[in-house]
Parts: sequence; C-alpha cells; structure tokens
Amino acid sequence: MKSHLLYLILFMSTTFISCSDNNSIENVFRNWVEIDSESIDDLNHITFFGNSFGIVSGDLGTLLKMNISEGQINFQNLNLESEFPVAHVQAFLLNQNEYFVLKHSLFKTVNGGETFELVVNQGPNRIFGVHFFDIDTGFVTHAGRLFKTIDGGESWVEVVQVNTLSKLFFVNNSIGFLYGGSTNGPIAGGDVLSSGGVLKTTDGGQTWDDLNLSVSEINVLYFVDVNTGYFATSAEDEIYKTTDGGTTWDLVSNEVEGFINGMVFLDVNNGFVITHEGKIYRTNNGGTNWSVDYETTNGLNLSSIAKTSDGKIFVVGDDGLMLKRDEN
Repeated sequence: MKSHLLYLILFMSTTFISCSDNNSIENVFRNWVEIDSESIDDLNHITFFGNSFGIVSGDLGTLLKMNISEGQINFQNLNLESEFPVAHVQAFLLNQNEYFVLKHSLFKTVNGGETFELVVNQGPNRIFGVHFFDIDTGFVTHAGRLFKTIDGGESWVEVVQVNTLSKLFFVNNSIGFLYGGSTNGPIAGGDVLSSGGVLKTTDGGQTWDDLNLSVSEINVLYFVDVNTGYFATSAEDEIYKTTDGGTTWDLVSNEVEGFINGMVFLDVNNGFVITHEGKIYRTNNGGTNWSVDYETTNGLNLSSIAKTSDGKIFVVGDDGLMLKRDEN
C-alpha cells in the first residue's frame, strides 16, 4: 500500500512539473503574435523609420510599405520593376518619403514610393550593402569594393577594397563597420573553409581600419552603442562581444543552435537573435546566456529582425511569416 502511494505521489509530481514546464514555454511563446503580412512569398528583410513606418521585402520582388497606427498595421504594395527578379530585396530608410531599395541594382524614391529612380544599374553583378546618411551622401559595396556618392548616386568614387566584406552597419554618422567574409566547402569530403573580418571607420567612411580578427564568416553584426557590439559567425554558432568599440572581442556564447540570420538589442543586456531553423533566442544578460523565446511549428526560415524606435520587435521569414513581440 505504501509503495502504491509513493508511486502515485511521484506520478503526480512529475505530471505537475511537466505541465508547469509546458505552461512556462507556452507563456513565453505567447509573447509573439503572428501578423497577416498579406503575402505568401518568402520575406527576407524588414526595417523601420520611427515608430510607425516600415518596409517589408521578399522574394519575387515583394515590396510592402507598412504603416502602424493605434495598434493597427496596414500594408501597401509598392511597384518597383527591375530587370532582375532576384531574391533578398531590401530597403534603407531615411524617412517616410525618402528611401533606397536594393533589388540587385539600387533605386531611390523621394515621394514615398509613388515613383522610383534607378540610381545604380549593376547588370549581372549585385550590390550587397547600402548605407546613406541623407538623400545625397551614402555608400554601397559591390564587386569587393566600397563606393561613395555625394550627389545622390549620379557619380561614385571608390573608397577602399573590401574583398568579401560586403555588409555595412553604422552606429552614427561617424562610426561604422564593414563586415562579412566567405565560406566554401566541404569539397570532396574535406573541411569547410570559412573566414571573416571587420573594418571600422571613425570619420564617416573616409578611412577604414582592419580590426584584424581571426574568425569564420560573420553573418550578423549589431552595435548597441559606440562601445558595446556583437557579431555572430557562420561556424559553430558563435557569438562574440566587444565593450571597447571593437578593439577587443570575446567569445561569449555558442548556445544558439542553428544559423543566425539576424540580431537586435534593446539595450546592453536584452537582445534577440533569429535562426534559419525557425527559432528566436533571447538574452537578458548581455549575450552570456540565450534561451528559446519562440519556435515556429514547421521550422520555417526566419530571415530578418528589426525594432521600431520605441522598442517593438518584428521578425519576418518564409511563406509570408511575420511575427511581432507584444512584450519586452
């Protein structure tokens, strides 16, 4: 009789713990709500200006203007014809009226997307990175080089050879970073060869210094402020952190499982990363530890994460998936 009672107590305890764990997971996941993006195409980029305006882009030329008002989200299709129906369309916003769209070539609008002007036609070659300070002054990366314009794209001057470092991130108008790399293999059953690096500017892109890192290809780089930054590599799910503006970097975590596609931080402690395998991870201690904050039911690729200026976080992915985090 005592043994039966003991088994019953153990069973009830195990059941309670299991239910508590499931409820805890469900409560975490419930912070994320799915938004109807009105698209079934794979979405690969989202970006915001201010609290209420954004652009969502995707495969097959998908380009959606996004307006947020009193909790309601409205989408408007933007028609942008391009000679190359490429994937990975993305936008760079200056404000609600002036922005650039990278669709293999580079386009700009000054009237909120009513019309677009072809700024740079790259033919069979692709522009990979773009950053503008205003409608006239900005940078693109193309064919292993960084180019600058001061006349809205009418003319371009080569600034520096960047080789495989093709992505741009500016903390402010003076401090910015060029990052990336390349991954090859395995070839004939050999090893995967991957290398990456970071260049830094402190004068608005006029000169660039190599930070001399020895890491694999860098997928994502994000700076919270001029001192604190992070990057994720393509190998072994590594996340590195700097607290001195990039002079030194420390490996802080390899807890995130999967290929990291995007990263955003609300402050120096609280941040999120998304993976190709459909998971969102969160840290609340500056990247030292990460836990699953959301997981898609079918492992859909999550491709881009961004925040509004008031800290609302959005994620997009395959099959038109869009998520919004209601609580921080």
